[in-house]
Amino acid sequence: VAYKYVTNQLGHLSYILFTVTLLINACFSDGMFCAGVMGATSALITFVRFPVGRILRFFGAISYSLYLTHAPIGSTVINLSKHFGPTYHHKLFVLVLALALTVFVSYLIYRFVEKPSLNMAAKIRYHVKKKSLAVAEAANAARLFSDVEHSALNN
Repeated sequence: VAYKYVTNQLGHLSYILFTVTLLINACFSDGMFCAGVMGATSALITFVRFPVGRILRFFGAISYSLYLTHAPIGSTVINLSKHFGPTYHHKLFVLVLALALTVFVSYLIYRFVEKPSLNMAAKIRYHVKKKSLAVAEAANAARLFSDVEHSALNN
């Protein structure tokens, strides 16, 4: 909701109504604390402008690849690590390793799969042939005439 408001896809009144409705729903389903966190997050997104640096741009670029890879890579690394030791330092190391490996693989997927695919997709142009446009206009005219004729016969 906050994103739609910030990008001018949602008016002031709609934003307020949606936000209040979501917060009331969150109070009843998730509790007051969760609703407070949601409200604060919505207010931060809506009213506070953060500078976007290189790190945020990087994670924004690879975010879809991160979404796709975090569960399989993270769970595999964490499951494999259960065989080596239960100490706090070991768990921290495994967490950092899983995070680093996920970001690395996500970058590779972004760089060699996602980015080239987006570039190729941007080159695709769809052209409507004049003949198919004329056929579509004729079909619409026939449908309109049929509707008018049908309503005249029923009245």
